[in-house]
Amino acid sequence: MHSRNAYTGPRRVYAAMFGDAIGASETKRDGVGQVIRDFSALSVSDPTTFGMWRLDDPEETVYNAILAGYRRFDSACDYGNEEQTGKGIRRAIAEGIVKRDDLYITT
Repeated sequence: MHSRNAYTGPRRVYAAMFGDAIGASETKRDGVGQVIRDFSALSVSDPTTFGMWRLDDPEETVYNAILAGYRRFDSACDYGNEEQTGKGIRRAIAEGIVKRDDLYITT
């Protein structure tokens, strides 16, 4: 497995989204070993994530997903659609539908 996360399957997804369950006395570290002190970025009101893999028209799709209420997007350089995804996000921001601070984009 290429991930640094020891969990597999559904537990791996939840651990990636919300962090590992650790005791209060334990130290939480990121993937490169640095201590994590601020968990505010992990706090989200809606954990529903829109995947950007294998889309025919990523620009229009991400724009419509934002219109539909999605604020979390999963992407990767292997998908090959970063530029189109960015254009759709830029369009939604320019039209005042959403602010960049409202979006959580994983790459």
